[in-house]
Amino acid sequence: MRATRTPTPTPAAGRSRVVPSAKTKAVSSQPASTRVTTRSRSVTPASGTSQAQPRGAGKAAGASEDMDLPAKKKRAAWDTKGRLQDMEELTGALYQMLNKSTGNITEMTQSLVSNSNKISELESFRQGLESKVVGKEIENNDILQKMSTVEQEIFMLNRKHLDDTKTLKSKHTREVEVQLSTQASLQREHDAVETRLLHATNHLEQETRESANLRTTISNQSSTCIAFETDNRGLRLNIENIEGTITARESEIERLERELCDSQTLARQLQQKVKEEEAIRRKLYHAIMDLKGHIRVFCRVRPHGPPDDSVTSITYPDLEGQDVVLAPAKGPQCPFTFDKVFAPTSSQEDIFDDVSQMLPSVLSGGIACVFAYGSTETGKTYTLEGPAGSAEESMGLIPRSILQFYEAARASESNEWRYSLEVQYIGIYNEIIYDLQGPEESSTCLAHEIHSGPGGKATVSGVTKVELTSAVMIGSLLRVAQRRRAAIEASLKDSHRHGHSVFTIRVTGVNSGTGKTTEGVLHFVDLVSSDSQLDTVKNEPGTRDGGKKQAVDQSLKCLGDVFLALSNKDSQVYYRGSKLTHLLQGAFMDGSAKMLFIVHISSLSAHLEHTLRSLRFAAKVNSCVLGGSGVSPSSSISSSTATIGRRVKAT
Repeated sequence: MRATRTPTPTPAAGRSRVVPSAKTKAVSSQPASTRVTTRSRSVTPASGTSQAQPRGAGKAAGASEDMDLPAKKKRAAWDTKGRLQDMEELTGALYQMLNKSTGNITEMTQSLVSNSNKISELESFRQGLESKVVGKEIENNDILQKMSTVEQEIFMLNRKHLDDTKTLKSKHTREVEVQLSTQASLQREHDAVETRLLHATNHLEQETRESANLRTTISNQSSTCIAFETDNRGLRLNIENIEGTITARESEIERLERELCDSQTLARQLQQKVKEEEAIRRKLYHAIMDLKGHIRVFCRVRPHGPPDDSVTSITYPDLEGQDVVLAPAKGPQCPFTFDKVFAPTSSQEDIFDDVSQMLPSVLSGGIACVFAYGSTETGKTYTLEGPAGSAEESMGLIPRSILQFYEAARASESNEWRYSLEVQYIGIYNEIIYDLQGPEESSTCLAHEIHSGPGGKATVSGVTKVELTSAVMIGSLLRVAQRRRAAIEASLKDSHRHGHSVFTIRVTGVNSGTGKTTEGVLHFVDLVSSDSQLDTVKNEPGTRDGGKKQAVDQSLKCLGDVFLALSNKDSQVYYRGSKLTHLLQGAFMDGSAKMLFIVHISSLSAHLEHTLRSLRFAAKVNSCVLGGSGVSPSSSISSSTATIGRRVKAT
């Protein structure tokens, strides 16, 4: 809708009057002398410019130009009369100019009145036009409003028409669909009736044939029934005989069930006694360990290769599996006695049965160490790690220990214990520590240092520590360590490629009920034997040339010195002679730590010299007594044996 403009009211033409301007009043009220001075100071517009002038202005300007005063020569100061004459002439000229200006002003006033009347007429005409425009705009707005109303009515009619059309179409479509559905339903019913009629006809024919067959069968069955009745009388006699047999067997079954119940009760009693005897056996085992010390030495013999290899004769004379005798082709026999000897036929599980007895003490917060010692190719890594991707029966001590820790952790959940496992794997080559679980670039570049804490607890800086979330992770960790070990050995010289490795399992337990915490540690140490003669247990100065070639010798010598010092109960033990003994300082300083030393030997004749050196070193370690209780072995064992005897008699 267009906006309506209201015209500005103007005075009527008849009421207009001419108002003299302020300039005119000022000119008429001024004295003559002053008006002459003002006229003489007026500024003439510049040439070349146009300027609107009122009617009569040009005439007045021409008159004033004709009345310009003539220039007179300036008189001297003493010529008073002449100067007075000049003044009189000037006054007369000025009066003439004033009269002419007054006439011009009168003419201009008349012209101004005439122009004002014309302006008033034009203003009245403009107001009339504006009134007409306002009226037209009002009419236009009314027409637009009517058009909008008509358009809205047309839109509503069109919309109603479309809705009615759509409704009619929908109604028609539904009616058509109903008719089609009814027609299809009738057609289906007709087809179904025809199908039922056909089936009924076929069924009637079949019933007719079956009826004829039944008549024939009935006649045949009548004769058969007579024969069955005869057989039935015979079967009744057999049933009576069988029922008597069943009664006798039921009595026998009741007797056997009573015997089975008694046997099961006896079996449970025997199982309970077996558990008690096992507990006594474990007590005896720990008593023997306390009497002997907290270190045991095992020997494992690796199976020889192809039959054509030259093999040294190795015999196992005792039935308890504690003696091993080397019988070289030349020279005397060499007998050795250890806590246990595993023949080549022994399995990984056989060895783990003895190692598993150390794991409960680790769960309780204790420390345990398993040393695998021997020359290259004697099976140390096989014993500890097992073959890559091995089946369960050939798994090494490390993965088996992880599995048993998780089984024990699940069994302890009922007692509100929660355990977490953290592992690290390092290698020591030429007295330099390498991280076997870190990135490949860091395995040979980072410097790792050992820092001692309270109680001799040692930590290695910068080493990767992996928290295990499941037992299956251990396989990938061992594969990573094998790749790192191969990369490290490839980067070293031939004389430095053999080193020790330490796999550490840290078991942390928290009891949510009591708030008690435990932290146990289990070390698996892969020791490489020296290629030179070792005399590490005797307290004799060894030959040290300071060269890198003697790094393994020095490490093993320091280990032997620590064993000897602990066995002799020296007041001071030097653990920092090698990185290995420094790392295991916490285990050596713990008086209750369990240690297992497994020496690995080969039965090949080519390895005889290394085998003898390894066995002699293990025998010297076996002669050390760590943490002995000082109680007489015979008295302790005899008392435990008497307890077992009393239990056997009671059984």
